[in-house]
Amino acid sequence: MLKALSFSGKSALSQETIIGAAYALGLLGLWMLAHPYRGLIHDGVLYAGQALLKLKPETFSHDLFFRFGSQDDYTIFSPIYAWLISRFGIGQASFFLVMAGQLLWMTGAVRLFSKISHNRDECAASLLGVVAGVSLYSGMSILFYGEGFVTPRLFSEALILHGLACVVNMQLLRAAAVAVVAILFHPLMAVPGLAASGLYLAFQDRRFWVLPVAGVLVFLGLSLMGISPFDRLFQAMDDSWYDAVRQRSAFTFLSAWRVFDWGWLFIHMAGAACAALVLFGPARRIFLAVVAMSGAALVVALVGGEWLKSVLILQLQFWRASWLLAVLGNAGLGLVLYRLWRQETNALALTAILFAGALWSNLLAGQLAMIGALALMTFQIRQGSPAYSRMTKLACIMIFVMSAVFLGIPRIYLLIPNIALYWTGVAAPGYVIFDFALLIILCAAFASSSWTRQGWRPLTLSSLIFIAGIASWDRRTNEEQIIERYVGQETPFQRHLSTSDEVYWRRGLKKAWFLLQRPSFVSVNQGAGIVFSEETTREYIQRAQIVAPLDRRDFLNYWVEPKERTEEWALNKPQFKDLVEVCRHPDGPDAVVMEFAYNAKWAEKWALPLAVDRAVDKTAAPPDAYYLYLCSDIAGKAGGAP
Repeated sequence: MLKALSFSGKSALSQETIIGAAYALGLLGLWMLAHPYRGLIHDGVLYAGQALLKLKPETFSHDLFFRFGSQDDYTIFSPIYAWLISRFGIGQASFFLVMAGQLLWMTGAVRLFSKISHNRDECAASLLGVVAGVSLYSGMSILFYGEGFVTPRLFSEALILHGLACVVNMQLLRAAAVAVVAILFHPLMAVPGLAASGLYLAFQDRRFWVLPVAGVLVFLGLSLMGISPFDRLFQAMDDSWYDAVRQRSAFTFLSAWRVFDWGWLFIHMAGAACAALVLFGPARRIFLAVVAMSGAALVVALVGGEWLKSVLILQLQFWRASWLLAVLGNAGLGLVLYRLWRQETNALALTAILFAGALWSNLLAGQLAMIGALALMTFQIRQGSPAYSRMTKLACIMIFVMSAVFLGIPRIYLLIPNIALYWTGVAAPGYVIFDFALLIILCAAFASSSWTRQGWRPLTLSSLIFIAGIASWDRRTNEEQIIERYVGQETPFQRHLSTSDEVYWRRGLKKAWFLLQRPSFVSVNQGAGIVFSEETTREYIQRAQIVAPLDRRDFLNYWVEPKERTEEWALNKPQFKDLVEVCRHPDGPDAVVMEFAYNAKWAEKWALPLAVDRAVDKTAAPPDAYYLYLCSDIAGKAGGAP
């Protein structure tokens, strides 16, 4: 990274090296602040479960999530993860993989943008946009690039960035090799990189249009030949399966995305498009290629997935291509800001509009203001002459000041009590950083002036940022660390269970998998696999109905249920007769774990200091204990109150 950012010559090696070191330390520090390590959360739970399946197939092959196949069939990641777990334990394996993946990601980004821009300061501004920008690329605000938990997505993204750097440098054989490895890790994340590479080469030389055309023809040919999984292209989801997927995994449908999500997608598209308009040559082509690829992918997702209900299109989730758009869009935002401030024409006024929009970015008006500001910045850079009167500039600044006073300052004030929760991992990852992302990018624009020529100043600041990043990068909660310590150890509940017993741990997939190391009967998280299997969908719905007396949540409407019902779910305390009903069901679980005690009915009590998953109040104390109920005992007992 230091070499890529130094752009140094022999005559000024020392000074350039100091400034390069300042950029490298600052970028790494900001990355760690914005993309902390979170432990076993989100999809990291599912991939850790897939690693456990490799280690204990006789146990986990019965689990609902794996019974009819899973994403694990298309990645080499799980065997690697399983081997590391067997050698070092799940905690150290997870920590190492995220650290290695994020370093690979950052070095890939540095390589790519140092090829796009040979100006050190402009490259750094682009990277600051990538590091500190809003990395959201999906509906429901659930997927971000550069994730802080273990998934193969992280490695596939990183490899694609390295591959794109090779393409820009016309090292095509090396790029192809890197792309193959990226596909082996996560094909859904890698294919957008391949498509963007093909378009980049086609924009450079018309003869290369054979690559994207050949890719489409091969895709169609494999589908017509009936080769799995491509044979699903012309299969339409039946209505019951489609409706279930749309309810449980609403984020996979563009029409279900919120205005907030669409707004950031268009901001990223505007950032990439505006960068393309102010750049020339290879730099312009890579931004244009990503914009064109992302737009085409979204159209395919909408037409092929939502209108034609193609099984393969829905499973390939073409909207995931927007991860690369988010990276280039954030980079474009930093680049355009840098060029605007170097030109020093209307820079303050236009930046004021951008910041005013950013302060209101949770509303459509604010997001439109940001897009408009980017368009005006691009026009200003290309024209190179003042486009507004002095009064117009003052009006723009006043808009920003009013937005800061009436929204910005109160917003920061409200964030202050949440900062402690953010550092401890309770708050949603990254949202505090998101609020200050544009401020960081603007600082980069100022830092690119004469201030950077005094290398010790930026180096001192960057060193402090780097130290803060290292000190706060590991933001696992106490609960995450407790669960990691128990994995592989004997626990009080295990001696009552056989290795194949299916356990329903009420709202506790992680606890069933990692503490008991037993198959989970059903959980909302296991429903993530229904888009890939109709059999999983039917089984998931059936099991959700079986455990309904113990949990009033609608397992299918998990993402779209009204917020006011969340508290009802959390406070719902089943009666003993509900437990009996579940245990007496012929297809019910073998055991149930709940945070409620029914006198003399439980087989084991465990004072485990872990809260109920997805509790309404994240600061609430965990239950006094969890209780294991064996259905072989409960089914024969009379119902009623405890």
